[in-house]
Amino acid sequence: MASAVDICNIALGRLNIDPINDISPPVTAVEKACARLYPTARDDTLRSFPWNFAQKEVQLSLVAGVTKVGYEYVYAMPTDCVAARNIVSAAGRNIEQKYQVISNDAGTAKIILSNVAEMWLAYTSNDIATPLFDASFIDALSWRLAADLSVPLKFSAEIQTAMWQAHTSILAHAQANDAAEGKQEPFNSNPWTEARG
Repeated sequence: MASAVDICNIALGRLNIDPINDISPPVTAVEKACARLYPTARDDTLRSFPWNFAQKEVQLSLVAGVTKVGYEYVYAMPTDCVAARNIVSAAGRNIEQKYQVISNDAGTAKIILSNVAEMWLAYTSNDIATPLFDASFIDALSWRLAADLSVPLKFSAEIQTAMWQAHTSILAHAQANDAAEGKQEPFNSNPWTEARG
């Protein structure tokens, strides 16, 4: 299974650059570029779609002593959350309720505003072991990383554009592959209309 270094090396191979040994700690200029750009490329690619391998559901913790106009509850955003997807019940069913993700007053963390007591959140996490990454996801991520690396490694704008176009194409394919796995309740499902049949 692929590690972060393996994914960086796939990206570097797309640019015809020799593989690196490590990004923690980085030593060479190429390793430093990979260490700097990999987390952002990974998180943005994770955020682009509710990937099955990166989904989590947790009961949120209330933030004590904080109130916001129009909302009864203020919850702490999980630190590994790159995209809040939906409010879910303890039984895992989607709940159609308004919520908002904002920064706390200090600007140091994200919080979730809601009128749902004991709220559970379905979200995409970036705290996922790379061996769980789907092969199609790795392919899309490595093209994205190649596009990002092309700038500090001084490739032409044409190369960067070609890498980005490949990423966009492969990303759509990866998302379709992931969506075909399993059957989930749609985010806009309504239990009242389902009960009426």
